[in-house]
Amino acid sequence: VGTAKVIITGDGWIHGGLFNGTHTVEYNIHNQDISDWQLILNPAKVTFDPSIVYNATPKYTVYSPDWILDGQISGKFTHVSGDSMWAAGVNRYAFTTDAYGYEGTTYADFVIEPCPTDKLKIVFQYGDTWKYTGRPIQPNIKVSYVNSVGRTYGVESVHEHGSKTYTNYTVTYSNNVEPGVATATIVFEGNYTGTVTMDFTIYKETDASHTTHTGGKATCTSPAICTVCGEKYGGTASHKAGPWQTVKVPTLTETGLNERHCTTCNMVMDSEETRCFADVPADSWYAGAVEYVAVNGLMNGVSGTRFSPSGTTTRAMVVTVLYRMEGSPAIDVDTPFTDLKDAWYMDAVAWAYDSKVVNGMNPTTFAPNGEVTREQLATILYRYSEYKGYDISATADISVFPDCAKVSSWANEALIWANAEGLINGTNVGGQAVLDPQGKATRAQVATILMRFRENIE
Repeated sequence: VGTAKVIITGDGWIHGGLFNGTHTVEYNIHNQDISDWQLILNPAKVTFDPSIVYNATPKYTVYSPDWILDGQISGKFTHVSGDSMWAAGVNRYAFTTDAYGYEGTTYADFVIEPCPTDKLKIVFQYGDTWKYTGRPIQPNIKVSYVNSVGRTYGVESVHEHGSKTYTNYTVTYSNNVEPGVATATIVFEGNYTGTVTMDFTIYKETDASHTTHTGGKATCTSPAICTVCGEKYGGTASHKAGPWQTVKVPTLTETGLNERHCTTCNMVMDSEETRCFADVPADSWYAGAVEYVAVNGLMNGVSGTRFSPSGTTTRAMVVTVLYRMEGSPAIDVDTPFTDLKDAWYMDAVAWAYDSKVVNGMNPTTFAPNGEVTREQLATILYRYSEYKGYDISATADISVFPDCAKVSSWANEALIWANAEGLINGTNVGGQAVLDPQGKATRAQVATILMRFRENIE
């Protein structure tokens, strides 16, 4: 860093004249600004757990567009903003350096998401059968959280932590005066999210005999309760399986766990282990991105234990990823493509065609197994952003790359945008930073670009 010189000395003929002497040119080597580099936290996102205080410093990696800097430059990693590392919310971290050759600050967010209700146990504290009194009946609600090792933590409707007061949930009641089925509605907020409705029975004792029980509503844990005499009758209802939920996120060293719970009683009805990949070293430059796309369901492995980071990415793979990002909507569209053979990408291609996100190679050919180049990937993401209504006005000067003239005319605008947004930067080829527009996009590169897209664009 500083002023350098080039000194040219010669003695000879040039353009018919004599050259003799020395010429000196000075130039400046300045610090490299890291503000456009990425700071990756591991983990970057967790779900609120009342048994944990997230006061430990997250692991982090700083990387430039072309190489990882993990401990290779000195700097200060600090928590710069955020309400609390205990409560749900966003906490911002910064990496700042003034090490020789580098300067500036780059930021990343550590997100604590609210805990969903499927991780809570919610019951009536004193039962779900109450005698008619002529006044509103409001049974106490008991909410608890059971962590991964089986310890139970009570969740109060309002609680204090430090100097702050948090409202966790509010309860309202309906149809809770006259005999019959009444309802309690629990709305969670703050550190928790979701709404739960629970029924309870109000019965009215009578001297008149009755031969048939009536009223009430059976659940998977309790038969129906007669609203005349208060006795239980009939059998319990069947469990209702909810969607798969991630209980433990897999890492490159530990298996994860998914579970399905009954939507009524929260009983675990099914479970499965999830794994990351043996061919993704934990210290590789793409490890964080691979873990991100796997955990978020954007990309699968080529097998249960392999991701194939150096493998190429096909057009079918890319449209399937975007289709998953869109929520895998139902699609009933015919395409003109005659080369679609495999069911796993049919809906994704139909959606991409109908949304004008990805075109065919020609009017009747999609080429699902065609390898995606870096400029093709930029174009697909550009069109997807346009389809979603995202801002696509960012520009950059790609003429700084020696191979900028190799960018196809149809991809030029998209690649400029992708470079400006930090999605596709220079790649190191032979010690030189180039765009490599016709280079094949590896699965590791696509995972990294998708992670940047989700974090920077969406």
